Amino acid sequence: MVFLNLLADRGFLPEAIKAAAAVTFVVNSVRSLRFGTEDDYSRGAAISLSYFVERGSLSSDRNGHLHVSPERLERHVRELAEMLQDIAIRGDYRGAGELIETFGGIPDKVERLRRTIGDIPIDLEFLQEESAV
Repeated sequence: MVFLNLLADRGFLPEAIKAAAAVTFVVNSVRSLRFGTEDDYSRGAAISLSYFVERGSLSSDRNGHLHVSPERLERHVRELAEMLQDIAIRGDYRGAGELIETFGGIPDKVERLRRTIGDIPIDLEFLQEESAV
């Protein structure tokens, strides 16, 4: 998302790509939460989504549909990236723990949606008949 936005800002891509990139970023984050937050990638997605919900770049309507504010999301992705980089540079284990504690759970808005997509196939199972060779 960040790179596509940079290319759009510099005129290499149409400005409309920014909204599509924001929605795709959120959809991929929600998708990675299908199995909960047991692995680091899913927990990272939960932290991102929780941060975006709290900051107002991700909201939901009364039907549980998520809504993305691309302009806000772009700003909040930068904020979160700066926060994470600062924690990493300083080796701030306490700060990392606080971030995980504060934002590491799946936001209610996302959890409601997550429960509705549980029956979507996850992986394809390839079956191959044994050959006579």
